[in-house]
Amino acid sequence: MQPTAGTPVPSGKDVFRFVLVRSDGELSTAFEPSTDDKAEPVPTVSVWVFGIALPAPTANLLQKPYDGYLLLAVDFIRLLVPTIKLDVPPLDVVQRPLSSESPGSEHAGITGLVRPNDIPRSTYKTIRSHLAVEGRKRYTSLR
Repeated sequence: MQPTAGTPVPSGKDVFRFVLVRSDGELSTAFEPSTDDKAEPVPTVSVWVFGIALPAPTANLLQKPYDGYLLLAVDFIRLLVPTIKLDVPPLDVVQRPLSSESPGSEHAGITGLVRPNDIPRSTYKTIRSHLAVEGRKRYTSLR
């Protein structure tokens, strides 16, 4: 039996992803899966459900020096791959508790961002780029 990704975040919700501002003023690569993300049974890129989690208190809780966050509609994320007509599985947004001791639904993950070996890198770069462009439209500084 394959592991499940998690309970889908409801349609109509927004999620946020923390980012850093690089020395050149550009935002960090926001949707590249980390080594830890790729090691999960179902790899996801970490996001937080806006309204259940609030960005400033969440950043303080994580004790990391984030500069801001990108806000994205869950529906945009789910419709991105079919909209830009790429021949890869669609993305999804699912609830991902940080640990069994913290079963809250505020933490979530975007599935489908880990590139299979047989798919060109450019395909997933295009997907991540679309997410970043859309997220930048609703960028908010934490400074």
